[in-house]
Amino acid sequence: MKQAIFLVISLLILFSCNNSDEAYEPKSVKHVSRIDYRLSDFDFNMASEFIAYNEDYTLNNIRAVNYEFPHQNKVYETQNLTNIKYNDGFVTEFTTDYHDSKGEIEKKTVGYTLHENRITRYNNLSTKEIDYELLFDENKAQPYAKVYFQNNGLLMAVELLEWTDGNLTKMMSYAPDERHLLNADSTSDVIDINDYKNQTPILTTEIAYDSHPKVATHLEGIGEYLFVPLFSNTVDYFETENNPIHIKTTSHVSTSFSLSLDITYDMTYDRDNYPSNATVTLAGLGDEPISFILKYSY
Repeated sequence: MKQAIFLVISLLILFSCNNSDEAYEPKSVKHVSRIDYRLSDFDFNMASEFIAYNEDYTLNNIRAVNYEFPHQNKVYETQNLTNIKYNDGFVTEFTTDYHDSKGEIEKKTVGYTLHENRITRYNNLSTKEIDYELLFDENKAQPYAKVYFQNNGLLMAVELLEWTDGNLTKMMSYAPDERHLLNADSTSDVIDINDYKNQTPILTTEIAYDSHPKVATHLEGIGEYLFVPLFSNTVDYFETENNPIHIKTTSHVSTSFSLSLDITYDMTYDRDNYPSNATVTLAGLGDEPISFILKYSY
């Protein structure tokens, strides 16, 4: 049941504001080394994420674990990100593997290629399957669109991105245009993003931020879903300035499943102005909101 909730949350956020006037400058630069997660009704961790860095504080590896409920000391599944390679600060590839209590389930190498005006992500370098492309003008850290593909060319979705003061503040998700959907050779080179700007999105996600230094810098450029439920993963993968404190996703289509997902963060900060704890309240998945506690260690 817990894994199912995590998966639903992640998929919703995938197709899921402004800073306050005063910015809090860090008193010293810190890098998070561990994030623990638990439901607010329990006093034991249900999942943890362990982060290790190289000497220059580029990411060395991430180990995410889920604990067997309710035994915190017994791990029943893990996910590892290793062999992370950089080129001039840009992530070019990494290996990810997933293990459950019975052994290894999946292992693959993910890759990224930087072009003149786009970044291509390959879901598996051995097959060269394109997962998505990020489109940008002059600043690759602030793309204006994310285009999802399947089977190396079948367009799945288009997401338009809006930025404010160095933060990603709006994500609008669209169904593919019929011309592109039927074209198995569609790539971002032949897709006109302007075709989508006057359409009604399927989902709109709006994000508001605090004014404190970002805690999840280790995720920037990775773009890989981790099963430890941080809820803001698809935002943290971008080079944003601050921490999300409100993420609201709204559906604009009439279906039997109407989506309105609302995630709020009540942050506690340490004396260096970095987040130390967060109470995360998730509303929209059931009759009652669900509350989680995140603890950050540096």
